[in-house]
Amino acid sequence: MKTRKVLFVVPYFPPHKGGMELFALNIAEQLSRNHTWQVVVVTTGEERAIEVEKADSGLVVYRLPYWRKISNSPVALSWLWHLRRIIQTEKPDLINIHTPVPGLGDIASMMAGSCPVVVNYHMGTMRKDKSRLNFLIEIYERVLVKPMLRRAKEIISSSDYVRDGFLINFRYKTQTITPAVDSDFFYPAEVAVSIPHIIFVGSLNRSDEHKNLRSLLTACQELRAVVPDLRLTVVGDGDGRRMYEDIAVSMGLRDLAKFTGWLERDALAEAYRAASVFVLPSTNDSFPLVITEAMATGLPIVSTLAGGIPTLVDDEADGLLVAPADDDALVKVLKRVLTDKALASRLGTAGRNKAVHSLNWSSRADMTNTLFSDVLGSCIQPRRDRSSVRRA
Repeated sequence: MKTRKVLFVVPYFPPHKGGMELFALNIAEQLSRNHTWQVVVVTTGEERAIEVEKADSGLVVYRLPYWRKISNSPVALSWLWHLRRIIQTEKPDLINIHTPVPGLGDIASMMAGSCPVVVNYHMGTMRKDKSRLNFLIEIYERVLVKPMLRRAKEIISSSDYVRDGFLINFRYKTQTITPAVDSDFFYPAEVAVSIPHIIFVGSLNRSDEHKNLRSLLTACQELRAVVPDLRLTVVGDGDGRRMYEDIAVSMGLRDLAKFTGWLERDALAEAYRAASVFVLPSTNDSFPLVITEAMATGLPIVSTLAGGIPTLVDDEADGLLVAPADDDALVKVLKRVLTDKALASRLGTAGRNKAVHSLNWSSRADMTNTLFSDVLGSCIQPRRDRSSVRRA
């Protein structure tokens, strides 16, 4: 089959950490390796000039400079010219925009011309509790993002929660393709960890306070009285890290909590294997990739009924779920899983089985390849209801 070229437009890309970044990287590598796609990535970088890299996997990566960040969104007027030139030079058959982060994807959509566009939408609303930027986010989500979504031939949502919520008006052309995990790399420890050791993995940026590490720290403060050997490892970094470290100290958790910063892939897998339970008490989330990694490692999951998490974690089957921001319930379920080894083992084994059999990247790439090919072949016609489309 003839090689086709797809231009991935992603606001951030590895080595930058995040679920959207890892999703884009894994799909790009799978399409390049196992399907007839040449993948070119356009993302942002820290340097003042454009950097062009060629990865061992064959991916070509353009890193564009930006003027400044507004919250966690890089912005630059120069992207208008950069993207136009890159599209003219690379001549992609299809443009795949990963969002939401305002700016880069919106401009790429405008610059696409006659090139078909597929949008991957990775989360629901970006509005956060008590954020002073909510009025700007609301303007973007109600008005500014709509032209990109209307121009898209097809939209890929990260979960049914996103498809049936934020993207409801575009549901007729939206298919769910969830994140996955490399279960050969993220595998369980040979011997189950016997000490009560919690691991949290996520961004510590102030803009990501919905990950709700604060509630986990509060829970640990209460739990240490009944679980004296309790340990907590916090993997992640961001502009709020110092704040969380100070909170941990003020709660008397200096000896209990360890902040590692971001860990590279090998070290992250080892950190999962050194823990006994994974906790992500988010108040708003779509389909967190870190949960799939923890599942593959055989850890029982403690999370919330927020967003798309209940479509990933089956309560009482492979994890325990509580209402978002219910600190008392969080303490209760953590006490259960930390003190009941049989329960922890059952949940962890079920999660591992789900990761191996239902959450693999090759199936996600197959679905993406089919959708991209259909778009290029003009085979997909808009329909009123996509409730019966394939989903993972």
